[in-house]
Amino acid sequence: MATLADLKRRLTPGTTVECFWHRGGLGMPDNEVPPRMRGPRKVVRNRSVDVTFELADGTESHLEWPKASELAYDGAEFTVLGDDGRPHMRYRILD
Repeated sequence: MATLADLKRRLTPGTTVECFWHRGGLGMPDNEVPPRMRGPRKVVRNRSVDVTFELADGTESHLEWPKASELAYDGAEFTVLGDDGRPHMRYRILD
């Protein structure tokens, strides 16, 4: 299992990721990714506190880095866990 530090090093600007599972919220049922988060997105910036993605419409979205204990990363996919330890969102690294 890779670490949060490994993921931060991996997500350099230009890397493409895709959210393929979302727990719900934002008016969406479980297992449905909200429309703005669908499809491949490029990393624009990777800072110590968050990572910024470019959306299909040219706007940006931010993902605050979770605590290391709230992240699972295997080198190809990463899962952000909620406060209850259950998966909140899952991302696939495409390149």
